[in-house]
Amino acid sequence: MSSQLPPDLPPALAAITLSEDWSCGIGGGIWSNGLILATYFLNDAPHLKATLTNKTCLELGSGNGWLATVLGSIVTADIICTDTAEHVPLMQSTITTNATVLRAPDQVTVQELLWGAQTLPDGATVDFIFGTDVAYRDYLHDPLIKCLSQHLKPTGTAIIGVCMHDTSVAFFDKLGKGGFVYERIRDDKMPERYRGMLFGLFVIQKA
Repeated sequence: MSSQLPPDLPPALAAITLSEDWSCGIGGGIWSNGLILATYFLNDAPHLKATLTNKTCLELGSGNGWLATVLGSIVTADIICTDTAEHVPLMQSTITTNATVLRAPDQVTVQELLWGAQTLPDGATVDFIFGTDVAYRDYLHDPLIKCLSQHLKPTGTAIIGVCMHDTSVAFFDKLGKGGFVYERIRDDKMPERYRGMLFGLFVIQKA
């Protein structure tokens, strides 16, 4: 377990093993947004099971595979865990190490995905996209929005976590102009320990 993770994590999260590896880049550890989304997944588990069972999910900017593992421990779904090539071994290691907590280990796969420049095999689209700290630089906005456009089904949903310190209003302006509607998840729907913070989870859908 990473030393960065709080010692009082819910048992379901504490049971997931993570080995940090910063040599592969900034995705080698877990950031606050990842913890927030993981805890939100646990709290929303009945709804996730009802809506995502046997569906296809895509994680963007996974880094280490931890969030994909959390979701895979909750729902039986095809989960595609993606990031740049240098993160692939760490993602695969996390998925493999935690195979016993996954509901369907063979349904969680790992691959490189460069936003806007690559597509999933056969141009596949998915029911659910998730990711955290994916819009922290302005140059990421256009590729990320293009990736959402390419891969999210017309009826699909995305949830992304951002820090309001580093994600500019320009991202949300572009998101709207790109054909999406979005809404921040209200504080009273968030895990109590993460309310009133400058981190936000946003639900995104095609307009």
